[in-house]
Formats: sequence, structure tokens, C-alpha cells
Amino acid sequence: MSLTPEAKKLLAETIRGTQQDPNRGLRARLLRDIHAEAERRYRLSVSTANANLDEAHRKRRERIEAWLDERARAGKPKNSAEHKAATDRLLQQAEKEAAATLLNRLILLRQLEALGRVKPPVVTGGWNSKGYREFREFALALTSDDTEGYATLLQLLFDELAIDLPGLYGDVGLTRLFPIPAATLREVVERLDERELASAWTDDTTLGWVYQYWNDPDREALDAKINGGQKIQPHEIASKTQMFTERYMVEWLLQNSLGLTWLAMCKKHGFTADAEQVLQELDARRADWRQKREAGEVALDALMPIEGQLEEHWKYYVPQPIPDDAIAKAPAAVREIKILDPACGSGHFLVIAFDLLAALYREEARHLGKSLSDKQVAESILENNLFGIDIDPRAIQIAAAALYLKAKSFAKDARLRKLNLVAPVLQLGNLPTDDPAVVHLRRDLKHEAGIPEELTNKLLSSLAGVDYLGSLLKVDAAIEQAIHKVELEFEQHRGQGDFFSGFPSQQVKLSLGDAKATILDKLEQFLAKHSKSQDLGLRLDGEQLAAGVRFVRMVKEGSYDIVVGNPPYQGLSKTELFGYVVKMYPMGKADLYSAFLERSLELARPCGISAMVPMRGWMFLGQFVDLRKHLLNRATLKSVADLGTGAFSSRSMDDVISTALVVLLKSFSQGTSSAIQAGPMADPRRDAGKPVRRHAALLCQVKRYDFDPRSFEVIEGEPIVYWWSAAFLEQYAEAPKL
Repeated sequence: MSLTPEAKKLLAETIRGTQQDPNRGLRARLLRDIHAEAERRYRLSVSTANANLDEAHRKRRERIEAWLDERARAGKPKNSAEHKAATDRLLQQAEKEAAATLLNRLILLRQLEALGRVKPPVVTGGWNSKGYREFREFALALTSDDTEGYATLLQLLFDELAIDLPGLYGDVGLTRLFPIPAATLREVVERLDERELASAWTDDTTLGWVYQYWNDPDREALDAKINGGQKIQPHEIASKTQMFTERYMVEWLLQNSLGLTWLAMCKKHGFTADAEQVLQELDARRADWRQKREAGEVALDALMPIEGQLEEHWKYYVPQPIPDDAIAKAPAAVREIKILDPACGSGHFLVIAFDLLAALYREEARHLGKSLSDKQVAESILENNLFGIDIDPRAIQIAAAALYLKAKSFAKDARLRKLNLVAPVLQLGNLPTDDPAVVHLRRDLKHEAGIPEELTNKLLSSLAGVDYLGSLLKVDAAIEQAIHKVELEFEQHRGQGDFFSGFPSQQVKLSLGDAKATILDKLEQFLAKHSKSQDLGLRLDGEQLAAGVRFVRMVKEGSYDIVVGNPPYQGLSKTELFGYVVKMYPMGKADLYSAFLERSLELARPCGISAMVPMRGWMFLGQFVDLRKHLLNRATLKSVADLGTGAFSSRSMDDVISTALVVLLKSFSQGTSSAIQAGPMADPRRDAGKPVRRHAALLCQVKRYDFDPRSFEVIEGEPIVYWWSAAFLEQYAEAPKL
């Protein structure tokens, strides 16, 4: 069952409260109570000497303060006042991470119970649940705490789920040091058990909406900060730019990128795609539906009927010729399709892609006369097809949870051996080389992994800024330069050995690619060894570096068949410390989203696809002239859905953001492009019905225009005025200019 409008409204109020009473939300309650409990246990507002703590709480406080101090140093404070401000902010972040982690754990567990994947239920029904009643019966001795054993039962479940989802249910940051008061836990569980929320627990977008509602207060506060003339700091970028993408946008982009890729594969292998059974019927139905709209027989927000699962997977596809080079370079098998969301947020694009990929696995197997189990399909999708990067660890938490939920709902026996998700929060690269944390890590890597200290320094420095630049950081080239400079040689054992004297060793210089792989493997082995270290600082530093290592492996340019997502919208003139973006993305330097348009093509392979949700201004405005030329000289603009304002259901964004859906094929093939004008060129109305009208127009492909992007070269600045006819363009070219 899909999330009903009523349940969605209640979910928003449950998480963030109402406009009149934001404190009614679980977000405010958790943040307030976790902070109060931390102060009660550790007395962080006074010095350690005056805190009168017992030995256990004193040691925990020291661990917290040591980690906060290291993170504050990474920000390079100029004086003690800035250092104090940084530690206060980082403490708030740690408390927020603990609060969000608990909420995400409970919501995913509630969804798993609704799907029957966790039995008996514990969150469903709370203290009256079957699972808790059985626990009391068999483990009465464990029910004497303030929660009557309920927190103990939850922790047992969390520990079990941590086997598959360590990033959510394992040791997350400082979370274990910030316990949840009993009364707060009870309220959270009871609020999530309200009957009116029932449809939320069977919808695959719920986790994403929870993330959106949790972030909304921070984003709105940062909007006010900008409106007050201040600039956004690097650590605020994630909160400012996170916005949950509407499902219809996600499906349109995926069907016109992954769908296009599959059709190219079918032509390459001589398959007749199942889509051929429905594409003509869908086109005919669209024409009929458009006539009904124009005649007033159906409302402008009425959605064209879709029949069956096959039509669902192709309902947004814009039929068009597929270039020969795209067919020749199409992936050999569905298993080889690599899809990256470079700013994945809560993983909405990846979750929706799962369903499409599953259908393609089954279709391919049928063409080949093979059979695959649901378990094989689910595990292959997660291990081989889907990749996501985001600068917010909480987003990656939810993305992992959402993909886990999707896999378990598809195949209950599926196991998550590997998830290609990373939040590169590594801030060690911002520390000087003589910082104690860097010295400690550098020394241990040399001693245990044989990695020279100079190379460790280069690895860390090359990742400086990754915590706020994310996918925009071109770290792959930096590490290659470091390997060249250090001229690392690994010792390999070859030849006949002697039982007593061992095997003769020989210094063998590896190729650059082999050397890089070996370094990363050694780092990961080192981190695996220390992942359970009782030294909190080493464990957390190790987690940072592990994230950095995974990030390096995932941002190799030219690797992906499809780079898809909703990039962050933020003008760089209103941010601090973004000189790197201006330098490395000179054509896209006006805004983060335009830089991501550049980056998406770099990450795509030849004849790969970039499918993004940028603001529509890049197609017309003078400040994006160089970007337009850069993109269209390197790729073919396959399709555009011009949505205008009101595409998002978030009321705070509906008339602020004017968007388009853009599909670029990294190919130099000539041919026409297609655009759908799903929204009026100017729509001053402000109402909640806009997103549905945009959705309805996109589904039946109103106002479709076929055009040649190169024909706009006759216009100064080459704006993509796709609605200009060839005849009008010819008249314009011949007309005298002022």
C-alpha cells in the first residue's frame, strides 16, 4: 500500500511538528531530551574537575571531548573562542546523529515488521507487542531497568540487524555515549504506532520523507541566514541542499536513461525488448488523453491510466532513435550496468532503480533461456549495479536502510554482502601533518601495513575538503600523483624458496593501477583490524579513512553507464570556501548544480548517460553560456522535461525552484532531441496542486517538441529555446540584429 496523503501529512507532523507547535515533533523531543540526558550524565557544561563524575562517566566524557577536540582542530580555528564554538557545534551534531539514528532504526524496524521480515513484532504495539510480551516471559531478569527491559530487547534486535546494516545498527559515531531517556523512548515508539500511519510502513519512499522532514527546520533556518545577508559554511551545505525528489521525476529520468540503455543492449544482442509490446499503445493512449485534456473532458491534474507492470516501467519513456555508437558500446549484460547517484541523499533514485533493474534481470534471463532466483537478482543488484555518494552520513544511513528494505521485500532470504554507498566525512586531511591524530595513524599504517608515511600524508591531503565537496572532489588524479611521487615499490616473493631461509624477495615495480589497488587493499585490511578498537579516536579515525578509501574507488572517471540524481541547488556566491569548485569547474562555477552537470559527464563512460534534475536556468541564462557549449560539445542532449515552478510538493520550495529533467548521452552522434513542456513558461499561481499537474502533463507528454540543439548556434549565447520551430530559427538567423 502506498503512502496516503493523510498519512504523509501525519508523518510530517510526527517528525517535525506543526507550524504552530514545532516542539510537538519527535525531532524536537529527541534533541531536547538527549541533550539534557548527556548533561545529566557527563556535566559537559562545567570543567571535568568540577563535574564530580564517577570513573566510568569520567572516561566516557574524556572520549567525547577528545573526539570533539580533534574534529574542531580539523576546522583550523584561529583562536580559543573559535575552537570553543566549533566544539559546541560538533557536540550538537553528535547529539543530532544519536537522535536521528535512533529514529531511523525504529522506523526501518517498523517497516520490516509490516513486511513480515521481523517476527514477532516489537515496535508494532510497543510495550503491548507480542515480541515484548514473550521477552518478559522468558527473560524477566532483564526487565528491571527504567524501560522495563524494552531498551534491552531493542538492542538485541539492533545487534542482529547490525550484521547486515552496520552503518545504521552498529556503532555509529558517538551514539552509544548518548543514551535515550526511558520516557522519550516510550513516546517515540507510541507515536510511530498510531493507526493513521499504517500506509507509511509499506511504502518504499517513507524513509526518504522522514529524512526530508527531519532536515526541513535546518534548511529553513539556513534560508533565513542567506536572506539576512550571511553566507553558508561548508559544514552547512548538506542541510541546506537536501531535498527529496518526487517519485514521478525519478521514474521519468530512470526510464529515459536505464530504459534507453536496455533498448540499446537489446539491439546489440538481437533481442526483441518487452517494451515493444507497450510503447505504441502508450503513445496512442497519450494522444487520446491529450485530446480529452484540451476538450475539458478530464481535469489537468488527472493522471492517464496505466495498465500492468510492464507499462509502469515504460510509461514515461520518450521514444527516439538510438545512435549506433550507443548500441555498439552498450553493456554486455544487466549485471554490468553501473548506476551512480553522486549526491544520493536518502537513496530514492537507487531504490526506484532496483525495481527497474529487477525486471530487466528477469527479461534478460528469459531471452537467454536461463533462470534466476529472487535472491540472486536482489544480491546482484546491490553488489554490482547501484552506487551512491553523499556528504551527509545520516543520508547514507537511510539510503542503506531503504535498499535493505527493498531487497528484503523482494527476496526475504537476500543477504547484503556489499552496499556501494559512502559518506566521505574524512576530515583528517584538514589536519596538519604533525597533528597527534595524524601522527598516530601514519605510524600505525607504516608499522602494520607497510605504507610509507609520506604516502599516508599525500593520501590524507588529497582528500582534504571531501567532507563538503563530495563527488565534486577529483581525488583520483591526486592519488595517482602521490603514487608517482613516492614511487612506491611493494615487495613480492618469487622463485623457489628454502624451508629454513624463506623465499627470495624481489622489488617489483607495479603498474599505477595495481599499486593503487594494493594501497587501498592494505588500508582496508588495517581498518578491518582496528574496527573494534577500544580506542574511540582510532576507531572513528579508521572509519573516516575507510570511507575515504571507498570514495576513491567509487569516483573513478569514465566508470558509470548512468549517472543520475538531483544535484544540490546553491549559488556559490552565497557560500564560503568554495574556491575549489570555481577552479575545477570553470563552466559550472555559478551554482553547485551546474558543477554537478559537468561532473556527471566526467564520471560517465563513453556513450554513458547523465540524467539529472538541474534548475532550468542553465538552458537559457547568459551566465551558463560556457556550460551549455561545454556540455553540448561533449554529449548529445537526448531529452528534456521542462517542469518550471511547482514541481516539488514542499511548499517552501514550490515557487522558489524552477526545474527541468535532463538526459545527456556522452556521444558525438548527430540527431534530434525531444523536450516536453510540462509546465507553463510562467506560472504565478501558488497552490499545492502544481506538482500533480506537472506529473499529469509529463505522463501524457503534452507539448512535445523535437529539435536540433546545434540549430541554436545562430542565437547569441545559444540558449536552448526548444519551442522555436526550424522555420522561425531560419527567419531569426536572416533577420538584421541590433
